[in-house]
Amino acid sequence: MSVISQFTPNTKFKEALISLKYILLPFLINSSDRHISKLSNQLKLFYPDHENFLFDSGRTSLYELLRAYIQVDSKLDEKQVLLAGHTCLVVVNSILKAGLTPKYIDFKKDSYQIDPQKLEEAITPETKFLVLQHTFGQIEDLKSIQNIAKKHNLIIIEDLAHSFLSKYQNKLLGNFSDSAFLSFGTNKILSCLRGGAVITKNLKLQRQLQENWEQLEQFPISKTYQHHFKQVGFYIGQITYFFKVGKLLMWLLSKLRLAPKVISLSEKHSWTSQLDSFQISDSLAHVCLKQFNRIPENIKTRQTIAEIYQKELQPTPEIKTFPISKDQVQLFYPILVSDPQSLNQVLKRYNVLLNLDWTGSPISPDMKLSSKYYYNSSNCPVAINQAKQLILLPLHQNMNQNKAKKITNLINKYYETYR
Repeated sequence: MSVISQFTPNTKFKEALISLKYILLPFLINSSDRHISKLSNQLKLFYPDHENFLFDSGRTSLYELLRAYIQVDSKLDEKQVLLAGHTCLVVVNSILKAGLTPKYIDFKKDSYQIDPQKLEEAITPETKFLVLQHTFGQIEDLKSIQNIAKKHNLIIIEDLAHSFLSKYQNKLLGNFSDSAFLSFGTNKILSCLRGGAVITKNLKLQRQLQENWEQLEQFPISKTYQHHFKQVGFYIGQITYFFKVGKLLMWLLSKLRLAPKVISLSEKHSWTSQLDSFQISDSLAHVCLKQFNRIPENIKTRQTIAEIYQKELQPTPEIKTFPISKDQVQLFYPILVSDPQSLNQVLKRYNVLLNLDWTGSPISPDMKLSSKYYYNSSNCPVAINQAKQLILLPLHQNMNQNKAKKITNLINKYYETYR
């Protein structure tokens, strides 16, 4: 029994079939916008008080949201954005591309919630935005943060890439801010490989976003075709990965550039001028719609697997877990361990392949451009230390209880052996 948390972990057979259809009939890829309209309507069921705008990715969604804010109010131009001290480089690139400056806030000790005290200390007259990441699905201290934002007149933007479908005080996240954005990327809670959305209640912002969105083209057919190829190829490849043939297939698809990378070379080097905006592809919206039909199952799977990890992992000095609540729908289940790289090698020997993109560096997947990203290490000691110890356990839609127990048994035995 293998467990894979990389590549395209959410893909199920029916989604692979949809992608196969578009591979065989590529002229259908962007032939209409009917699936985009249906996906927008589905999202409206969750956020009836918001308008939504569907883009080609979460990173594009954040950039277009920030751009619209600046167009509506020019006083927001060239201002500062506060965000979590452990985040993904594509989020930072979106902020930089919008002409804004990122500033990072550390977490509370033994937590993935940003520290409200450090947040307030970081605010200056130049600070105008706060991006709430709800890191890995750990819900932020919203009451404290909303009070601080109101006091200092900050615009809160909720990043729901890690926490879509989670609730706080019985309300869906995304309702505690002026605007929010989502990602439908490869490993997200809902995934169509390449997609994202903005939701907002702000009427002026809605008008500006609508105007900007209508000027964009759908995600290019050639790139969309690659994503469909990746979905089908990686679906087969993951099933056969540990029999070598799957590994070879995925390597071959990547080599032939039929399987696009999650983070492009331009993004890794922060060449923001080369990062273009598009509407979501209609055919990828089709894939996302299929996953909307499984939302109750998706929520139950993630919450059940998280509970197994919480219950089965033995508390030791080498393993730190985080509390969970019944309203959380997490992207991953984070734990802190004494030697994540060594543990990961042991897990790989037992056919457990984890996602290490967030391990080791507070700007994920790496922070080689820390000066370009304005990252000041002295401001975020908790985030930096936790990144070095981080292991992300999978909660994706192809997980089951047996796989979760296999992971916890291996981790427990590892620390019993080497303690």
